[in-house]
Amino acid sequence: MTSFLQWEGFTLGVKDVLVTEGADKLRRRAMIEASQIGAKAAAGGVSIPADSPEEQIFTKLEQVHRSRDMKNRALVDLSYKQSLDQFTNRINK
Repeated sequence: MTSFLQWEGFTLGVKDVLVTEGADKLRRRAMIEASQIGAKAAAGGVSIPADSPEEQIFTKLEQVHRSRDMKNRALVDLSYKQSLDQFTNRINK
């Protein structure tokens, strides 16, 4: 196995994993932006307009979480994941 990895495997040097200052700033910006989309993502998950008042969004979200309908909970989870995908991709670059 060692021989195989030496010939066919990939290598990773210290330089490959160091985070540059510029890249770190971009990641931090993406994380800050991501932290501000919770209400919008929740609104999408409970099928109400994203510009709905936060109180209405959270009331609807609470109803979904208190219900026994796993499908609605899964829709909320999916909405969060889809909303965060763009940020996850930027952070992992």
